[in-house]
Amino acid sequence: MVITLGNLPPHVTQEDISDLLRGDARIQKITFNNEGNPNKVTALIDIDIDRFEAQFISKKLNRTFFEDRRIEAYTPLFYGR
Repeated sequence: MVITLGNLPPHVTQEDISDLLRGDARIQKITFNNEGNPNKVTALIDIDIDRFEAQFISKKLNRTFFEDRRIEAYTPLFYGR
């Protein structure tokens, strides 16, 4: 399953994302994208969980703050790998 975190600062690291998820060992891959606006990074988190848990985590993280930026978190309905 994939969780998307948007509106992250350009210097965000994989360790920062892991910390947001409390070091969840089920994280398989974190990919960063800043297409269109280099000041707003999006993180795609590939994590070994079911849709229900991914949506729960997304709702928990959505609209929380990371370095004075409000995170936009969601679980895409469809995601091509």
